Formats: sequence, structure tokens, C-alpha cells
Amino acid sequence: MFSMYDMLCINEKKMPDKLALVFETQRCTYRDLRERVESFAERLAQAGIGRGMTVVLMRANTLEWVVTFYALLKLEARIAPLSGCLTTDEMAKALGVVRCQALVYDKAYQPAASKLEATDLEGLDILFVCAQDLPSSTGAPSKATNGQALNEGLFDKAAVPDDAMQRAASVPGIARRDPRPESPGTQSRDDMSKELPDLDETVLYIFTGGSTGALRAAKHSHFSLMMQFMSGLRNPVNQIADSIFLIYAPLFHLGGLSALLQTLARGNTVVLTQRFDAAQILGLIEAEKVTHLLLIPPSIVSRLWDVPERTYDLSSLEVVFLTGGSANEDTVRTVFDLCPQAQLFNGYGQTEQAARMTSLFSKAEFDADPGIVETVGYPDDFFEVRLLDEAGEEVGTGACGELWGKSPCMFTGYEPCTPVSLDGVGQGPRAKSPQEGADKLAGWFATGDIFCKDALGRYYFRGRKKNMIKSGGENVYAVEVERALTSYPLVKECVVLGLPHQLLGEMVVAAVILADSGPWGLGPVMPSLEAELIGFCAATIAGYKKPKRLFFLTDFPRTPSGKVDLSALRAHLRRLHEEFPHHDQGKPGAKEGKNKGEANIPLQSKNQVKECET
Repeated sequence: MFSMYDMLCINEKKMPDKLALVFETQRCTYRDLRERVESFAERLAQAGIGRGMTVVLMRANTLEWVVTFYALLKLEARIAPLSGCLTTDEMAKALGVVRCQALVYDKAYQPAASKLEATDLEGLDILFVCAQDLPSSTGAPSKATNGQALNEGLFDKAAVPDDAMQRAASVPGIARRDPRPESPGTQSRDDMSKELPDLDETVLYIFTGGSTGALRAAKHSHFSLMMQFMSGLRNPVNQIADSIFLIYAPLFHLGGLSALLQTLARGNTVVLTQRFDAAQILGLIEAEKVTHLLLIPPSIVSRLWDVPERTYDLSSLEVVFLTGGSANEDTVRTVFDLCPQAQLFNGYGQTEQAARMTSLFSKAEFDADPGIVETVGYPDDFFEVRLLDEAGEEVGTGACGELWGKSPCMFTGYEPCTPVSLDGVGQGPRAKSPQEGADKLAGWFATGDIFCKDALGRYYFRGRKKNMIKSGGENVYAVEVERALTSYPLVKECVVLGLPHQLLGEMVVAAVILADSGPWGLGPVMPSLEAELIGFCAATIAGYKKPKRLFFLTDFPRTPSGKVDLSALRAHLRRLHEEFPHHDQGKPGAKEGKNKGEANIPLQSKNQVKECET
């Protein structure tokens, strides 16, 4: 069994002149990348970083980020990628969550690092290393040529059993070892003949919970990362030889990082950018003949279409991934307008990697059945899923239930420790069963997401369990209302939430971004348009599901990965709800009719929505 670092070493030996990574003007072959990693690992070791240390990595999306990550893998450190956009307090909290022992950062983050050094970090003794202060690696770049893809012969896909989620340890090549002491040091492996790392050791922390809950870090082992790679080999979208994957998503989240690691492990090429820039993305697709494009979140597709000059050659695109949010028909239609020859991947997954699903379809399939965009498809190989009700019983076809997942790819727990516990053999997290004392869900993880399944076995996302709105005793799933609203031509994006209501318990409200403000202006409360949209919803969904209030905003608060920050948005809507009273505030005896707070609403100023602008 190899680590992800060993996969890089294999590719360097098999295809040294194959192009591995493109970043701006830098073009790096597998030989170049391995040499840079080896050189930088030596410098990190000289600085005091070694095996078993927990290292927080805070660098921008660059070639240097990739080199640093693999160098830390070589040194067998535990790596915790972190966003450099956080406040000092947020960074300090993150360091405490993983009990950081070293921080490797870009010089651009020197002010933040200096503040952290001066902060009481609850007894943490942290080694601060500015990457640019270490000697730079050298080496002349090699001429890039095409080479044999890793999945052509290195792994016999037929050798991976279909029931791997139940018999992960029996997959050929996987050998369990006794755990080794996890003390810091500077020893590392120089070649494949030396001792391999213990497969159950934590190698990666991914911070999560920022949009709806307290900050925590999901732990991934060498074993789980390698099983994610093995699972990816069986997915048709990853079986394209010499694929070129464009990644702009931040590498401190699992979406972007997983795309990077798996592409390089397969011996293919990554085109990396620091951020999403629509014109740059389109230009890179044309210039580098990109075959795979990851779009997080799906709503970002509209920005590609809005580029003034749409003369780019996008014919190389074979797969476009839409993930990190719900896709709708307009989004998918825009993708196919830009690249009709591509297949569209609409999928589902989570940082914990307990459940993963895939829906892959072409323009012809979409034209024949536009409703195909609503499903995330079927579970991937290595992933087993169940839909359970609140009593822990499986629900039938068409009924909604919480998604529970089980896989050898899944994480091993959280830091700090939560009620999630390890099962008897220590190979995966087990969420507390809905039935006290029940053992039937040992090894399963509750995702907190609500799904339903159709007669064909396809799964449909209905919303987060926490975001399910209980209104008047009825369950309202936000995604269903959002789909109804976004089918209205003027609505560009919307988020549906529940706010407290004295009679209903919760009232359904929606924050809306318009595609064109038109004659309505930009007020947060626009009664005539609100009534029109609510009436439109009433014609497509049940009356109890339609929103009671709509708020019109210019943007939503977002996390660094581009997802909507639901906690911040909910707090902002509550303030607007109080500032602009509605005719239905849930008080007994409330009468229908226009409230004086709805009359003569001024145009929305930047100050009124500063909390919701990025």
C-alpha cells in the first residue's frame, strides 16, 4: 500500500517528462515536481519539521503550495491546510483545534503570523516558518511530453472487489501494520524500500463546519486517501488518458485538494489558478486544452457566460463538474451552451467522505429529460448508503430520510473530539444511533442531509436536516422551494431559510438575487415583486411550502470556498425582518394587509447590506 507521496514518486519514475502542473508561466514536469519536493523537504527538515508533527499550511493556490504539501507528505507530517483569509482570532482557533506544532506560511501572511506569535495560544508551542525565508529550490525545468497515464496497467481495476466497503482490508496491496510511535522527528523515507507509514495514521486535517456550526477538523488517514484514489479509478470521468484538470478551488478544502491529489496520482496534468477569474478560466481552457473543469459552486457558471468576448475554443472539455451546491436547469443549459460536446457531472459528497454519488449526462440526455438535473445519481463504487427516518428505520421509495453512509474512503473522526466515536476495529467513525443501544449502524455516518430515492434507485437532495423548515407541523425542504423560485426568469440565485414564527413555529423566507433589477430598483423589500414571486411559487408547490417573505439582496455572505454562509445570512434576514415589519409577524389576531413599514421603502444602500457582500 502506497501513500499519496509514493504515487508521485512512481509517476516520476514512469513518466519523468510528462507535464504535471501548470501555474501561470511555470510549467512543471513530474521530474521537476519531484526534485522541487525533495529539495524543499530537506529545507523544512532543517527548520525543525519532521515526522508526526502537526503542520498548518497557509499558502496561496500556487505551485509552491503543491510543493510544500508533498514535501510535508514526504516528511510524514500531519498536514492541516488553512485559509489565509481568516481573522487572527479564527486562525488562532484553528491552530488550537488541531494542536498545531508548526505553521508554514507565505510572506504575504507575515502580519497575521506575527499577530499569532504574540497571541496566547493556550499553551501551544508553535514553530513559525516563513516559506520564502527558506532557500529556494533550483533545477532546470524539463521539456514536457506526453507519457503513459498511471491507470494504464499500474492498477488492475478488476482486482478491486465490488464489496470493498465491507472488506476494505482485503483489497490487494493493502497491508495493515502495527502503529508506530507518533513522536516528532526529522526522519523521512528516501525510497520505496524503507518502511511505509502506518495506514491508519492521520495525515490530513480538513477544517469544516464554518457555514453552519462550530469549527472542527475532519481527520483523514493514509488509508482513506488511498481508498479515495482507488474509488476514483473506477469512475468513468477519471478514465480519460492524458486528462488535463483545471482547478481554481481553494486547496484548503477537500474538493480542490482531492482533484489535485487524484489527478497527479493518476499521472495526468493539473492547471492551477489562485482564484476564479472567468476570462482567465476560459483562456486557459483554450490554451492548455483542458479536459476536466471543476465549478464550485454551480451558480458561478453564469460568470463564465457573462465574459464579453465569447469566442474561446472550449472543444477540449470532456467533463464539467458541478458540485458544492444545487444545480438547476438554467445553470446546466448555460454549461451546454458553452461546451455542448462535454458531459456534465452533477454529484454529491462531503468532507467526511462517508457517501459519494454521481450523475453523469450529456446534452442529448438533458434535452430529452431536463429533470435529470435534479438527481445526484447513484452511489459511487466503495460507497454504501441508507435513508433513515427519525426512528432509524429505512424509508421507502419517494419518502425523505436522512442519508447515512459507509465507506473505506471515510474520515476517522473529528478534532476536537465530538460525540462521533470509533467502532470496534478503529476503521471509521460511527455516529450515535437513533435507537439507544442499537448496533445495526456501527461503522455508519449520519451526513445530516435529507434525500429521497426514486424507483430507478436515483437519489435526490432535499436539504440539510438542520435547514429543514418545520412550518405549521409540515416539513418544508429548502431545495424544493429554491427550485421553484429560480425557475422564475428574473431570479438569478436564492436561499430559503426558516425564521421564528409565533403561530407556525417557523416561517419560510427567501433571500433572492435578481438577474436584472428592472423597474423594481434594489430595495431589500419590494412588495409588488414579492407578491408576484409568491404567487408564482403557489402555482408550482404546495401552499404551505411557499415563502411568507422575500428579501432582495445584491449578494450573499460566503465562505472562502464560495458557499453561502448560512449562519450570517440567517442573522441578516432576521435583522431585516425586524427593521422592515411584515403584515404577518405571527402574532395572534394579525390581519392581512399592507403594513406601514412596507410603504415607500428606500433603495437599498451599501450600508444596509454590507453584511451580505463579499
